Amino acid sequence: MLLTPLLLDTDESPTGARHYLTPIGRLPSVTTVLAATRCSQADAPWQGGGRAGLDARARARGVAVHDQVATWLTTGQVPLGASPFLGSLRGFVGRLQSVALVEGAVWHESGFGGRVDCVAEVDGVLSVIDWKTARSPRSAGWVADDHLQVGAYGAAFEARYGVRISRGFVVVALWDRAAQVFETGSLDAAYRGFVDRLGRYRAGARAA
Repeated sequence: MLLTPLLLDTDESPTGARHYLTPIGRLPSVTTVLAATRCSQADAPWQGGGRAGLDARARARGVAVHDQVATWLTTGQVPLGASPFLGSLRGFVGRLQSVALVEGAVWHESGFGGRVDCVAEVDGVLSVIDWKTARSPRSAGWVADDHLQVGAYGAAFEARYGVRISRGFVVVALWDRAAQVFETGSLDAAYRGFVDRLGRYRAGARAA
């Protein structure tokens, strides 16, 4: 059953920090927390050559692909003029059964908000999915923070809907080949890792 996505207003600072205006207050986004606490090679093994070089065109590409995937999943039809990145996702999308949520806002009482890309049954198991795009294949280290993001979204979805999420995936759509599929090893461990980063984020905000 496809759930109606929750909508929340957001505000964004000149530096790109985003906050969600939730029923329990103004909360930092998951991506803002992770971006603000990338302070070591362990947190971001790709720094210095990977995401540090992302430009406005790459971000715009990601937004466009997310919008097209959302249309595909909610209508069952690939949009006309769709990006080649969507072709990369056909194999993984073929593994989806019931889609529960597409591009829906979530928040958690521990103090964060965000917008989950997709919650659906993957091979029959309810899972949270985060879509990424890249021009070339990525290493497992490159998606380390993305697994924390998936863990946070899974916890927030459970808090809002009371439904247990069993698996998580980071799916990297590629320009000219099948998507890379990285399964999150343990959603609970990923969420604990995110909570640690959230604590560091709060400590930094207090010190500022």
